[in-house]
Amino acid sequence: MIRISKKAKSLKPSHLNNFFAKTKKMRANGKDIISLGVGEPYQDTAFFISEGGISAIQEGYTKYTPANGDPRLKEAIKKSLALEGFNYDTKSIIVSAGAKPIIFALLNILIEGKDEIIIPAPYYPPFATMINFLGGKIIAIDTTPDNFQLKAETIENLITQKNIAPKGLILNSPNNPTGAVYGRGDLLKISELARKYDFWVISDECYQKFVYEGDFISIASLPNMSERSIIIRSFSKSYAMTGWRVGYAAGPKKIMKKLDIYAGNFLGCASSISQKAAISALNGPDVKFVNNFLPSRKILISWLGKNNIPFGKPQGAFYIFADFSKFLSKKIKDSVALADFIFKKAEVTVIPGISFGPQYDNYLRLSYCVRQSVMKYALQKIEKILI
Repeated sequence: MIRISKKAKSLKPSHLNNFFAKTKKMRANGKDIISLGVGEPYQDTAFFISEGGISAIQEGYTKYTPANGDPRLKEAIKKSLALEGFNYDTKSIIVSAGAKPIIFALLNILIEGKDEIIIPAPYYPPFATMINFLGGKIIAIDTTPDNFQLKAETIENLITQKNIAPKGLILNSPNNPTGAVYGRGDLLKISELARKYDFWVISDECYQKFVYEGDFISIASLPNMSERSIIIRSFSKSYAMTGWRVGYAAGPKKIMKKLDIYAGNFLGCASSISQKAAISALNGPDVKFVNNFLPSRKILISWLGKNNIPFGKPQGAFYIFADFSKFLSKKIKDSVALADFIFKKAEVTVIPGISFGPQYDNYLRLSYCVRQSVMKYALQKIEKILI
């Protein structure tokens, strides 16, 4: 008998990944599946960025880089962050093959025993999976009563009344799946709690270039927060580089030093070719997709409103998290069954809400990072089978 660890046995397939895989399989079999599922800009990587990767291959830049990142890319990231007012040096920056490995690495460094990590819910599924896998305790705070915004008062009530002692908070703004963007007032209150109760903030900012209402503010930019915040960013969404797999973290040296050691032992370097392309992305002309998604966002918001489907208006990212309760029945009893029904009957991929927390089994996540014509056609197909 092959024996595996208890924590390995606890791993379960992700609904998000399942629907992504089904979409790819059906498309490979010739089916014209429309995906409002996985968040991936429809644009191709800009050619000046791809040229960076091509030149890397042509120049033989195909060997290992340091595990913590190509020094030239780290320098480019440093300069990019300096334009936002940050004062990180290259020793405070770590590059990896996407944002997800860095978040897992950080949680490995932070979590000891049953340390508690706060995550606003609904949440990006790997956050919960990682914390569980490492033996930590998830403190998931439902944000639906506050329009998908985590409130400092709620956190403090849990700490004082439920005797919670959080080791960290994962804050995702702009948020996946809700599109919520945290304003300065709420961030200041949360930062005060982080200092008062001495917990870290992992700030997932992978959608920082996709803000439609208000301004993007990093909690690490607030007074005295750079010393207890770790910024996580990625080239995937901002530069349409999802397949290139490059992300990075910036934070205080005391934790980045440990992250550097972790990367050397467990992660290794990101692709040298992809890192060269990322340098081109940062040093080239500004790439902005945010306005490209506005027409599809408007169409989706209008369609949901017309059909009386409740949702929180997204301020950023490119998702809407909508309550499809009225379409559930004895035959279609939950969000997985509903998403599967839409996939089979309308040939449109959406993501079941239970992926983002067990209490959201009446929700669906719909992505609007698609062309306007595609969004219109997808909603027509969904409407035909549901309404």
